[in-house]
Amino acid sequence: IKPTAISAEASITVNGTAVSSGAQSRAYTIEPGKSVSVPVIVTAADGITTKTYTITVSRADELSNNARLSALTISAVGTWAPQFVSGTYSYAVTVKNDVSSVAVTPTVEDTGKATVTVSGADVADATASASIALEAGMVTRIPVIVTAEDGITTNTYMLNITREALNDNAYLSSLSLGTVSFSPAFVKTTNSYSAALTSATASITVVAGLEDTTATMTV
Repeated sequence: IKPTAISAEASITVNGTAVSSGAQSRAYTIEPGKSVSVPVIVTAADGITTKTYTITVSRADELSNNARLSALTISAVGTWAPQFVSGTYSYAVTVKNDVSSVAVTPTVEDTGKATVTVSGADVADATASASIALEAGMVTRIPVIVTAEDGITTNTYMLNITREALNDNAYLSSLSLGTVSFSPAFVKTTNSYSAALTSATASITVVAGLEDTTATMTV
């Protein structure tokens, strides 16, 4: 505290200790969340007249440095490696090919204090982000950054999401002509077959099964 008297003949005490006009008092320690009240007494040259100024200084509670998540989820079913743990910061997630985008929902440990961004955009605690597009057969990196109340401490959780590629399986799992035999015997990698029919056979029925049930076929 630095008090300055109007009268050069006045004397000053700060918390009972004499301090020269215009000089600084000793330092006072203030603990987080606590207050300190310091009386500054000015005594006039007559030695009788005094004025008391009281300075009360309050220090806020110490800001939290907790920048961790308590939960992290995505809007699609996926395979996580590893499963989410607050102290693990990198994840590989695989989703099916039909998942073209995901939203990410982060939940902070320090509710009401820490803040979070997903791919650079602010997201409210325990709230889904905007949808993020995924490219088939590619890995999409989604950073989730948590900033503690102190504004300094951060942690980055990285989601590496792989959207499965379209299946390129165009094989049959089975092929028959009903009761009519053909050669060679069916093997999925053999593409040409022959059948000898009698004149009594007016038609045949082709029965084929797909190895990949998402594929299509024509006969």
